[in-house]
Amino acid sequence: MSNPKIDWSDLEQVEPVPGGEWGGRKVIAHYQTGNDEYPHLVVVQAADGACEAETITNDGRIWTDSPPVIRNKPNRVTLQECWVLYSPADGRYCRTVFSEKAAEFNADKGFIVRHIPAEEREV
Repeated sequence: MSNPKIDWSDLEQVEPVPGGEWGGRKVIAHYQTGNDEYPHLVVVQAADGACEAETITNDGRIWTDSPPVIRNKPNRVTLQECWVLYSPADGRYCRTVFSEKAAEFNADKGFIVRHIPAEEREV
């Protein structure tokens, strides 16, 4: 499986791979090298201000067989908070509601309510 090419059109949307060799650093510059195998020169900066530059492949690798050190930032989405209502009489899930007030109303009618909190995920 190959990694996707890095989109260099917006440097703010490029980041070091978390937990990777450059994790915790920030990409501050990118230049084309003219080399077919390692066409990108990337400059990263550590929290203490120290900078490091390295040539990398189109898919963000320092060596062709190493794991990527750079990636496109993933999109983040927030999933909606909801409540799942269960009918013990029927033994089945009866509906999902997206309002705390509706969940409380249905819980008063004998339903068991399971709360699923909102969460943020990368896609």
